[in-house]
Amino acid sequence: MEETVRAMNYVIEQGWAFYWGTSEWTAKEIIEACEIADRLGLIRPQHVSAHKSYTSDAANLAQTRHKRYSDAKSV
Repeated sequence: MEETVRAMNYVIEQGWAFYWGTSEWTAKEIIEACEIADRLGLIRPQHVSAHKSYTSDAANLAQTRHKRYSDAKSV
């Protein structure tokens, strides 16, 4: 994890990015990265993304319920 935090800070120092963030990390991993950044005086992750679409989950749930209702009606 320390290597990742250092690498992302290097990217920022080089001007290749303005900030860094995480995707699909657990809360434990995010906390660890922040603690390492604080200990080393580096930049913490500034953005966290779960890449989970709650909209598509809701649509899938609605379709599943509709299918179950339709199947039950036809019995």
